Amino acid sequence: MKRISLLVAFCLTISSIFAQEPSSYYQNAQGKKGKELQQALCQIITNNHFVLDFGRTDATRLMDLTPDGSIYDYPCCQILPETTGTGTTEQCKKYSFEHIFCQTWFNPDSTYNCLDNNPFPICSDLHHVFPTDHYVNSSYHNNAPYGEVARPRKISQNGTRWGYANYENCAPEIEGRVVFEPADEFKGDVARALLYVSIRYMMTDATFGTSEMTVKSQFKPWALAMLKRWAAMDPVSQKEIDRNNLIFSHSQFNRNPLIDHPELIDLIWGSDSLYNTFGATGSQDAQRPTVTNVTFSDYQVVVTFSKDMNPTSAENVANYAISRGAVISSAVYNAGTKQVTLNLSHALTRNMRYAVYIDNVTDGDGFYVKPALRQFVHGNYHSNYSFCQLPRTVLALWSFDNFEAAAPLVVPANTDEGFSNIYTNSFIYADGSHGSSAFTDSQLGNNTGDLAGDPRTHAVTGKSPTLKTASANGQSLVYQLSTQHCHEIMMTFVDKRSNTGHCSQTWEWSLDGEIYQPLDIENTLSDYGSVAANSVWLMREIDMRALDVNDKEAVYLRLTVDSATAAAGTSSIDNVVLYGEPLDYTDIQQFVPQSGFVIYPNPALESVTIAGENMTEIRLYNTVGKMVARYNVDSETKYSFSVEQLPAGLYCVTVIDRDGRMSTRKMVVGK
Repeated sequence: MKRISLLVAFCLTISSIFAQEPSSYYQNAQGKKGKELQQALCQIITNNHFVLDFGRTDATRLMDLTPDGSIYDYPCCQILPETTGTGTTEQCKKYSFEHIFCQTWFNPDSTYNCLDNNPFPICSDLHHVFPTDHYVNSSYHNNAPYGEVARPRKISQNGTRWGYANYENCAPEIEGRVVFEPADEFKGDVARALLYVSIRYMMTDATFGTSEMTVKSQFKPWALAMLKRWAAMDPVSQKEIDRNNLIFSHSQFNRNPLIDHPELIDLIWGSDSLYNTFGATGSQDAQRPTVTNVTFSDYQVVVTFSKDMNPTSAENVANYAISRGAVISSAVYNAGTKQVTLNLSHALTRNMRYAVYIDNVTDGDGFYVKPALRQFVHGNYHSNYSFCQLPRTVLALWSFDNFEAAAPLVVPANTDEGFSNIYTNSFIYADGSHGSSAFTDSQLGNNTGDLAGDPRTHAVTGKSPTLKTASANGQSLVYQLSTQHCHEIMMTFVDKRSNTGHCSQTWEWSLDGEIYQPLDIENTLSDYGSVAANSVWLMREIDMRALDVNDKEAVYLRLTVDSATAAAGTSSIDNVVLYGEPLDYTDIQQFVPQSGFVIYPNPALESVTIAGENMTEIRLYNTVGKMVARYNVDSETKYSFSVEQLPAGLYCVTVIDRDGRMSTRKMVVGK
């Protein structure tokens, strides 16, 4: 079945080569800008729009297949079309086709049933209907507004984040509101899908509602600014282009103009409309200021302009935005250097990828800056430290596969991946040692575990330790972690509690297991937002990259639980995973897991090295499944090749070992 589906997808992809944008498709939009341009595009993409039944998912299934046959392609989460299961309590189990522009926004009174054969175009519009992880969509997104999460309450295996938009300069509409943040590599896809709706349905949105983000089919100023930023952060990918062509040629027969012409976003909603029209460059464009450089330090980002700027405009913090919830407390302009120093309320996280977006700043003559986005990684070690993607490496894992709770509790790390010397020095204590509490048998129990957060390919549910009863209030678990030869340390785990279980936790850290210091992290356990406390396992992240915990034989984390309200209250923990990166990235071979391989650097700019055991062949595929390179490596443990000839984008690297086993990982080529 998989082979047939891949063949069909391949044939559709080949035929899409002949289904590019017709030369005259946007002719009636030429020479227009702003609202007039939006209206012209609306007319173009409304004409010939063939309205599908929402239940016709076959077209979407074919166009969303990935090279390995999965229909859902996020980091560490591939769902095959024949995957079974409800997907109600676990990630990476089931996909569902969902509206990017939420149904409660366009159908607030449930006037239309999208599952009926009802001619309501937006219900089935494939330009904003995508396959999603069923569990993540239902328990994270649902109808929550999109946003950027500074300190996530939940992080899914696919890299999406859920939590409060709690940075200080967020819009009033989402202040204190739970928001949903897509993974970085799909932010642009989401933005272009949402803004497509604003074009396509601007004249037919009378029945639409109003939300924190939207008024009918249009976006509120804060949301529009964010979507413009996301579109710039994540440029159009080849997969978007192919999908756009397939929708046009095989099913719906209209196009998303923002994929064909990304510049339309600033021509409709940005300052470009003051100087340019679609298809033509304005005579004043060359007089506009540009951003020539962006530098950064822990608490500052410095933007350099090409011209003398208007001080009032240059010092307006609303004209700048930094991703990851970074807060700009002030902007100071230096006329002599043509630089603006953005002062930050909190230090940037080391090795985190940030994006700075500059818009609406004017120079001394009143010309608006060309909207600009610059991305950078803060820190000397320039790798893209993304969730659940290499070079992030498992250092230790407690999966509790065969766990049986009993006092005194001491649990060594257990798994089939990682570094043996780190595993032998990693434990969880609940026996009174190293600052832990001596839990009794009545305060310990077993629960059915979960797959969420388990990095192993063949994970098992197993069991999980459970802290029981209100008598355990104020007691502490201690995690002993070894970080030898590694840095950039983080830890994830999943937890679940009953309604009367421990809803408060505090974290501390120590280098000797005796003197503990508070760990600056919000309570990760008590606030479940709209998700019932005892309904799901939730993934948490403990960020230790700012602590002095690198290359240590032992580091201790102490978790103190509290506020259980009844004798029956329980709190369970599973899949505690310690992550890090090798200190010597040039000698990464010693850190390759027992199975699989490592790609570095990733993203790659000029060349890339594949490190693994017993490799015989390396194959490189693009996003439509075409093999673009093949290398015979003769059982080598390390092989390098150039990527300078490859277009920027996402690729799949497949390694075949001498036993014929195949492993596949993602690689990003940047330019």
